[in-house]
Amino acid sequence: MLNTVRATIINNKLLDAGDVVLIGLSGGADSVALLHILNRLKAELNFSLLAAHFNHMLRGREADSDEQFCIDLCKSWGIEIHTGRANVAEFAKKEGLTIETAARILRYEFLNSLAHTKIAVAHHKNDQAETVLAHLIRGSGLKGLCGMRYMNNNIIRPLLDVTRCEIESYVRENKLDFCTDATNFLEDTTRNKLRISVIPYIEREINPKFIDSLSILADNLQSDEDFLQRLAEDAYKKCRTERGLNRIKLQRLADPVFIRVLRLAFADEGIYADIEYKHYKAIKEIITKNTNLSLDLPSIRVYTAYDELIFDRSGEKLPMEFDYEFLIGKEYKFDAFALYSKIVEGNEYKNFPDSVCLDIDKLPSDLRIRTRRAGDYIHPLGVNGKKSLKEFLIDKKIERAKRDMPLLCSDNEVLAVFSDKNYISEKLKATQSTRRMLVFFRRNV
Repeated sequence: MLNTVRATIINNKLLDAGDVVLIGLSGGADSVALLHILNRLKAELNFSLLAAHFNHMLRGREADSDEQFCIDLCKSWGIEIHTGRANVAEFAKKEGLTIETAARILRYEFLNSLAHTKIAVAHHKNDQAETVLAHLIRGSGLKGLCGMRYMNNNIIRPLLDVTRCEIESYVRENKLDFCTDATNFLEDTTRNKLRISVIPYIEREINPKFIDSLSILADNLQSDEDFLQRLAEDAYKKCRTERGLNRIKLQRLADPVFIRVLRLAFADEGIYADIEYKHYKAIKEIITKNTNLSLDLPSIRVYTAYDELIFDRSGEKLPMEFDYEFLIGKEYKFDAFALYSKIVEGNEYKNFPDSVCLDIDKLPSDLRIRTRRAGDYIHPLGVNGKKSLKEFLIDKKIERAKRDMPLLCSDNEVLAVFSDKNYISEKLKATQSTRRMLVFFRRNV
């Protein structure tokens, strides 16, 4: 087993000379064996060794006893140890997580907080088989079926090529003491059921080398996943836009690359979980249809706007409808900006290039500031005749999510549009003969 672990470390380049390796030590047979082996290899492979034990506070005195065992063991072997603890059950309840997930999150937070070069954990070949089988049962995609990797960022798994039986033999041969967690023998979790009942049945009745078969499967699929991930990273760079992804380019991607590109996009938005296959399928559907479609996904909203698939984490709702009587000089406040107006001399209209300038003598008397309505129309600047407001906004490529902007209207005629870019009616534009102007100024709120 020592030779197997040495070969795993060297062949997979898990350690470099001078590394400081922190072992996650639970006190169980697996982690004790890992600590013992790495302690034997540290001089040969030129790395330093420390240990860390995290008390999950789930088993009362038993958990405290395990913590003390790890402290005493490391002291007897001359290895520095760090300890930490947290109430996993309380955290799981607060965050709505399973105990297993909550324990993993808090444990790795503790290990990473110690900030050493590498963190070694004691996952072995049987753990790999259980992981792959659990993901298969849940209907996981290729990434899930890859199981655990020898190295994932700073996490290394030197025991991934040895079985539980080999570890138990090593512990016996070297007369190593260890702790036994009684909860490992309860069939109360999926992983425990697979370990205690399902996998032994398959080995006994169907395939005696089932553990090896799943391990080989994971290795083979990891190569496929790595290849697809490289394609996806390249495609992601080409599809990225300022606000999301180019939906035309997305449509051309093969499904395996398409899904991975979206995963990268979600990761950039800080979302690493809860997006399921059904969500990717729904996104695939909306990007192939007309623009202005949206989906509310866990923690994020995505929508199409012309050639883009846009990611929106703001949680903002579309503006409410509003309808105000227009009074010159009054300030009107909206979500992102405020509008106010004043009268100026006509020959000054060139002094306000970024403002809305209207010939006040051409304005109707029944003016309102409101959102759009059915039947609205506008006489676009520089165009003879009128056009429906809906058609005008589409021509200007204003997204549907932004079309409830303030409008200056007389009945159904739109005289000015206040958006990221402002628009006015041809009928009210200021000219050299304009005597007085109504100028709208905008300020952010």
